[in-house]
Amino acid sequence: MSNDGCGYRDAGPVWITGCTEWIRSHPDFWWRKYYVNFMFDPLPGNEDAVLAQMRRAIEDRFYGRFASEFHRNPRDARFHLHLPRFWLFPDKPVWKRERTTTREQVLINAGGFHYNGAMLTPRLSRFRDRCPIEYFEEKQALYGRHGISRIHAVPIHDVAGISDYACKTIKWGRAREKDIVILPRSVSELENDKIAS
Repeated sequence: MSNDGCGYRDAGPVWITGCTEWIRSHPDFWWRKYYVNFMFDPLPGNEDAVLAQMRRAIEDRFYGRFASEFHRNPRDARFHLHLPRFWLFPDKPVWKRERTTTREQVLINAGGFHYNGAMLTPRLSRFRDRCPIEYFEEKQALYGRHGISRIHAVPIHDVAGISDYACKTIKWGRAREKDIVILPRSVSELENDKIAS
């Protein structure tokens, strides 16, 4: 996706700053902070179709199951503050930096699209003291469905650096703001989901 004059490139620094401030606004005594990467199986369609399928897999399939590890009823707005939080950005491989990227990965999913960004998990929850990194390694088979092939997480040590890296596809005008995934959904969205159901 090239910059077509709609301001995508100009929005990059705003998202980088916003992501940095968002991570830092969550105190370490309450939140654990990770960089997480979602890789996908080959998905059909053009860029818009591929990204839409990825968003649905993360928002509708992955998040509900993962959030239930933190609270029995993650859709209840009263417990919104006790759920894991994500700011995820569409991403494409960068050949010079990601030496493990294979040509096959770039050829699938509209040039190698995947999702990455910040994941914050509350220290006090049903999840207790389990490590999300080890959890995803153990549960790859459980979450590796609906198009998701792998989930990988590492601790965040450099907040500004991770924010810049996660937002690079937006910064370079190769993806759009509407493709950013922010979870959990707002309380108003949760209430609307309840009404619709």
